[in-house]
Amino acid sequence: MNHPSTEKSNHRFVHRYDTVIAFLGIEILALIFFGFGGALGLSILKILGAFLAFVGFPFVENAYSKAERKALLRLLSPLFIFFFLLGLSSFWFSYYGSPFYALANGLVQFIGCFGAFALGFVLRSIPTLGVDKVVLGVQIGLALLVAITGIYSFARYGILYASRFAGKVYYYDGVVFPIASETKALVGFGFSEVSLSYGMGPAFLLAGTGSGLFFLESFRKEWKRILACGGMACLGILYLAFVPFAKGLLLLAFVYIAAFVASLLYRFSSSHQRFGKIFTRIAFFTLVGVVVLGLLLLIIDAKTAILRSMNIPYLSANLASNDGFFGEIRRQIQDVMFGGAMNAELGKIDPLSLFFGYHNLTSVHFSSSFEFNILYENGLLLFLLLVVLLFLGIHRYRAYLVQGEGRTPRAILVALLFSALVYFSVCSDELPFIHESGFLPFTQSGTFLGCIAVCGYCFANKPMTQEGGAHE
Repeated sequence: MNHPSTEKSNHRFVHRYDTVIAFLGIEILALIFFGFGGALGLSILKILGAFLAFVGFPFVENAYSKAERKALLRLLSPLFIFFFLLGLSSFWFSYYGSPFYALANGLVQFIGCFGAFALGFVLRSIPTLGVDKVVLGVQIGLALLVAITGIYSFARYGILYASRFAGKVYYYDGVVFPIASETKALVGFGFSEVSLSYGMGPAFLLAGTGSGLFFLESFRKEWKRILACGGMACLGILYLAFVPFAKGLLLLAFVYIAAFVASLLYRFSSSHQRFGKIFTRIAFFTLVGVVVLGLLLLIIDAKTAILRSMNIPYLSANLASNDGFFGEIRRQIQDVMFGGAMNAELGKIDPLSLFFGYHNLTSVHFSSSFEFNILYENGLLLFLLLVVLLFLGIHRYRAYLVQGEGRTPRAILVALLFSALVYFSVCSDELPFIHESGFLPFTQSGTFLGCIAVCGYCFANKPMTQEGGAHE
């Protein structure tokens, strides 16, 4: 139980500074998704977000009892361990060369991730801040980025350039580059040529938020929300379609179909609660089983080539190809397990790479899956922790989605997180630049940081109340 003097002080602070903290928090969140200022700007936003979360802690004290805060701290301890170790591995020590720079980077990474999650948690604890304002802040940040990059890209390439110029190339410094495989992206305060997978990420997330509208409670009462949120989601869809980015459109169709089916199941299970509980449990544990089995098969194949030798349509050939989606993952697993793909036949495990990330950076092999890039950069232990956290998050945010009133804006935020998980599981690109060298790890991007902040906001799902009634 809080001390009376502390409660009185917090009460005054909450009523005096709620608007200021809410405005600044949403502003920082929007700038993070916009990617303002590149790497330097994001570092500044990390510090500002952590500082604002620290200043806004009285809102958390006001919303949660001391016993509840202790319980939350225990519950979130695995996540904070993940944040702490994310920037500390043999990969990052090899990348920075100097232990001082590696430790400084790890500290900034931890402060940024922890601060972003705490900022989202604080925003959810502000009783006068509606979830609609948070949704608009996130969508506006993404929409501005998509609009600016889209206008510039179409001005340089033209509309439908990926189909109009399919198979065509241009020369740059004597090197051939296919036109249809690149786009423009705002990196820092300038535009750069990047891969489609990297450049289309913000548009995909913005487009994916529209799938949350399948959970509308009332078309008549929520038409303003449909126009505002649906309109900005359409901007992302149009950008993907006018390139066109076929892979992104297929993934987006999957996101919308999944959201539509989930909304039907939610409405059906609302009147058949026993069915809902049984179905969600079966679906959850089936997903766990499929993922665990898939991981085991990939690890076994990396050592024995059993899947590659079975001539399974598409899968075997893709695993055997160093450029295939599964082939890239296979090479990463071999690097991490044996200290290099060439050592796989010897079968000698490299403990340093296996547990703390690949450390021989003379030759690096990234994949299109952010999960396996984390395995590559941080090792098996952090990868397994990530998998556990993802499953816990799926369980937690499903519960957040279906609780009480005000379901639609919550569904939009969950749709954003689901879209990010789907897209960056198959379209992550950590070496996106076309004409220059540059390493842009997903875990140090504005998208990753923004999603963590949204996770913090959705996690603090205790119903907030204010004078005069319920918050939502």
